[in-house]
Amino acid sequence: LRRVRSSNCATQPEYAMNALRIALFLAAVITITLAATPRLFDEKKIAKLRSARPEAAPVDFDCAAREIAYLYAKKIQPWRTNFGDVFDALQLTTLCNKTKETYPNLQMEKFPRVEAPSANYFYVSTTGNDNNQGSLASPFASLERAVRAARGANGNSTIYLRAGQYYLAETLRLSADDSQLTISNYQNEAVTLSGGKLLKTNWKPYKFSAPTWKLYPGMNNVAYLVDTFSSTETIKYLGLFKTTQECQQAAQKLSNPSAQSFTFHEPTLNNSYAGQCFAIVDWMWGPENQQNVTSGRLTGFNVYVADMSGQNLKEVTGIQRPDGGKRAVRVRYPHADTETSHFPYGWMMQTSSYLPGKKYPTAETLLVTTPVRADNLEFQLYSQGLGGPCSIFTPPSSYWCSANSSGGAATIFETPSGIVYESWTFLDYPAPATPHKGVMQMFHPYHWASWMFQIDDINPFTNTMTWSYGGFQGARGSGSGNGNGGEWYIENIFEYLDTQNEFYYDDDNQLLYYYYNGTGAPPSDFQLVATNLKTLIDIQGDQSDPVRNITIQGVKFTAAAYTYLDPHGVPSGGDWAMQRIAAVQCEGCEGLKIVGCQFMRLDGNGLLLSGYNRDVEINYNEFAWLGDSSIVLWGYSRGVDGSDGNQPRFTSIVGNTMREMGVFEKQSSGVFQAIACQTYIAENLIYNGPRALVNFNDGFGGGNEIVHNLLFNPNRETSDQGPFNSWDRLPFLTDVYQKGVLSFRPLYNEIHDNMFLCNYGSNMCIDNDDGSSYYMNHHNVEIYGGHKSDYGGHNKYTYNTIELYAQDYENGLCGWFNQVVPNFVDGYYENICVQGVMVPYLQLDACNVNKPDAGTMPQLASNTVYNPDGNLTINCGGTVLSIQDFQLLGFDQGTQAFPMPTVDQMMSWVKNLLQL
Repeated sequence: LRRVRSSNCATQPEYAMNALRIALFLAAVITITLAATPRLFDEKKIAKLRSARPEAAPVDFDCAAREIAYLYAKKIQPWRTNFGDVFDALQLTTLCNKTKETYPNLQMEKFPRVEAPSANYFYVSTTGNDNNQGSLASPFASLERAVRAARGANGNSTIYLRAGQYYLAETLRLSADDSQLTISNYQNEAVTLSGGKLLKTNWKPYKFSAPTWKLYPGMNNVAYLVDTFSSTETIKYLGLFKTTQECQQAAQKLSNPSAQSFTFHEPTLNNSYAGQCFAIVDWMWGPENQQNVTSGRLTGFNVYVADMSGQNLKEVTGIQRPDGGKRAVRVRYPHADTETSHFPYGWMMQTSSYLPGKKYPTAETLLVTTPVRADNLEFQLYSQGLGGPCSIFTPPSSYWCSANSSGGAATIFETPSGIVYESWTFLDYPAPATPHKGVMQMFHPYHWASWMFQIDDINPFTNTMTWSYGGFQGARGSGSGNGNGGEWYIENIFEYLDTQNEFYYDDDNQLLYYYYNGTGAPPSDFQLVATNLKTLIDIQGDQSDPVRNITIQGVKFTAAAYTYLDPHGVPSGGDWAMQRIAAVQCEGCEGLKIVGCQFMRLDGNGLLLSGYNRDVEINYNEFAWLGDSSIVLWGYSRGVDGSDGNQPRFTSIVGNTMREMGVFEKQSSGVFQAIACQTYIAENLIYNGPRALVNFNDGFGGGNEIVHNLLFNPNRETSDQGPFNSWDRLPFLTDVYQKGVLSFRPLYNEIHDNMFLCNYGSNMCIDNDDGSSYYMNHHNVEIYGGHKSDYGGHNKYTYNTIELYAQDYENGLCGWFNQVVPNFVDGYYENICVQGVMVPYLQLDACNVNKPDAGTMPQLASNTVYNPDGNLTINCGGTVLSIQDFQLLGFDQGTQAFPMPTVDQMMSWVKNLLQL
């Protein structure tokens, strides 16, 4: 039976006590009952992810918007010298035929440095010695030795690192004793701190065979990946043919790059692909079953082995080239480059069925009934589920295990315990000898997150794969109530090692296997670095004894090990679960400065501010190719009570570049914030992420400002969000709104003067989702964006914003108002919206044409709307009214409609707003 405890907020909630006394539940015996497997992430959504340009967007408009985005990037970061990555990410050559500028090849960008005089200076060099004096002429060899010297000196100290790569044997731990310390590169020299180990390899031949073509009738290696008669960067359309032999011959003629596989759709195929031949020029391989289709693959082996004994390698979960160079691929199937491939590329799309999740006792629900958040219809009470299915989290509690959870597709948390795979899935690979070393990577069925599971067994006789550990990487369960999952790939199975640049580490025998992607053996100067440490620098203080005024600048951090199977907690009422660990992390810091650093190819989170932090500056850094999120702000609360200040507050995130995050965990962002407030996010370039680029997991305290940023290419592997996403399902008591007075009321958040390019899987630009309230969104440029208000949120105002080729789940929709809280309404006024298609410009679900009520109607006025025929309608609770009839009811006065503007007109508006 579900037990609900109510507590009055006037007394101390028993949240912590309840968490500590959760019993360890015995594992239930799982009856293998097959769950239905409807495709929740449908082909329409998959097709949307294949192109950076929305289907409805005119080419000339889209290219003009991309060119302005490029100019805006230069405007907001004038100190940068190289914008080549921005140019490439905007695809200005491939989509718009623009010529790329020539930029200098700098190891590190010059940035506005922090220079302050110190009482003591210490120097570290790769040619130094820890027995030296630590002077410029007699430097130390290690950063650890320099830190010890600084602790013993009087006054503040600066440690200068000379050029080179420094491999940390242990995490560098700093405390309040290290306050006033600066760690910096010396005079813009290139410095790398690596969490990895430089491997000593003596390669021996292991397995070789000459490349030969092998055919797989009834298998399609380009399913879901390419449109008819089309090519992509890695898939080339070769033409129409009559036979498989003709298609293979055409593929074999390709060069620079050459074909590694091909797929031929036979003329007898009963769909629009009939007769078409495609070649794949990289190593992606994982065909799906389809009759009247044949795929061929160039097979062969060039695998070497090295004995790693004596190097203290307990496990090797990641390998990369030195100095943050490209990753090798931990052997996986389907084969693909995990770093550069994006869904659906390299994911198994078909699954016979999912095995139901482990059955837990019902979680105990903690429900705080007083006070009530009265200005919210749906998310009024603080609630947590303790134990039960949330026993997998650390601590074992979550809003999503509560009987009181609510919101879109709200169900009690559950993930599958295995799959039944199709008999053809693994082709002619042998059964794994050590399946328990494998890891399953699986999307949530709605792509709200991705899950990782440690595999227990793979049974080729029953075609089942099972697991018991993992699935805690997202706060939301399957959402379908039956333990379904989504698309998947598996990694670290030795028998699948047959693709270039893949590796497998046999930890039992300390042997490293590597498929070298060149001719012959790896050369003697071919170096590899194994990820080792999960955290490179750990700064620890607390509210009573904080670490003050540490500065870290001009350093590249790289080669941190993955953390996606580390314990995860559920920060608040959003969709996220998170591991409280990062390559660089701080708890209890005041005045910390992270300036001009590079966070490059770290397999977990880049930077974490945990718990109490004040006035931290994260400025002019680059975060790239990260396994998870770039910057994480995650505080603590005592249940509903967040008044003790144990959170990151007044954090400044300025002038950073964040790109290519979420290589492993797909629920990742450039900036993630939970139980934190009053954050200033400005002049950042954030792009190329699998999910929203900035995420606020709750409405704790408010007072955040997001200004003068460029966000583009979000949701490249997911859907149902925009570049910015927020939730506010759980209320928290703070005195942020009024000092000394506890209330649920936050300060307004302000999102203004930004440019958003809301492509790939985005459904809007600013996704103020379940319960999100108190947002001023204004003077933004939203390419493919519209206003969203749903599920109990309120006081969200969009004004003086330009929405071009608007969408809000539906093409052409300028704004959607799902719910209205009486007397706490939203606003949409003085905006320019270009619809592109003829649909109602607003959808007002709570509108009653027979009883119009100003207390529940959004504040609408003076919008200028453009569409193909210049006529304007509004969907009022299911009744479509002309703008004239709607205005006769007394609403939306001053709003006008006009025929479509030219591209030049639209771009002139954008330039004027962005002051270009």
